[in-house]
Amino acid sequence: MQGRQAAKNGDHERALELFRQSHALEPAPGTLLNIADCEERLGKLSEARKHYAELIEELPSTDERRTIAARHAAEIDQRAPRLRVSVARGAPEGTSVMLDGAPIGVGRAGDARFVDPGRHVIIATAPGHKESRITVTLPERAESQVEIDAGPAARGDSGKMLGGILLGVGGPAVGVGGTLLVLAARGDENAKGYAAGGAVTLGVGAALASVGVLRLLSVSRPASETNVGIAPMPGGLGTAVTGAF
Repeated sequence: MQGRQAAKNGDHERALELFRQSHALEPAPGTLLNIADCEERLGKLSEARKHYAELIEELPSTDERRTIAARHAAEIDQRAPRLRVSVARGAPEGTSVMLDGAPIGVGRAGDARFVDPGRHVIIATAPGHKESRITVTLPERAESQVEIDAGPAARGDSGKMLGGILLGVGGPAVGVGGTLLVLAARGDENAKGYAAGGAVTLGVGAALASVGVLRLLSVSRPASETNVGIAPMPGGLGTAVTGAF
């Protein structure tokens, strides 16, 4: 009763919460139909479509609620965006893909699936590789095709260790080179030797330290992320994304 009143008042978020609580305590086709109606009004089209399908499957053809569910399901099929996700050619063995935090089974071709209008995050991972991430935003009736690859190979602890060694050697070498150049500035009989040794030590130390810093930064670089917009496609709006990110 409270759910129906909330829906009548236009508070479909509250109505949905109440209908779900009621259905969990006492499942009923009428309550499920109300749940699907609220979800549809709130733009949760994929959930609404699933619940309408359950009603179509469970109710007899003579039940008016089945006819209502079938009509709304057909309307959602026209409204809901479709997203096709596939794995790029040459992707590492064991690449797995998640859509909005849930694992999805995808192949090289990918199957189109209904999704809600709005923002969706696709993440690909593979053993020994960094994750890659694509964010795509879809309006109603859009179609999008996304091809994703795992991220670059992770360098791991060995890369960090090498970067730390190079920085550990290069840093002190810079200090030694600077000290020798200070001594050379005094102008005594060893000044030329100090100057030559200082310049070489300072240069080598700076180079080693620079490489060490770059190595450490490349290892700790976060997973790449790509944001995808909407572009025209045959048959309507959509996106087509290809590449390793």
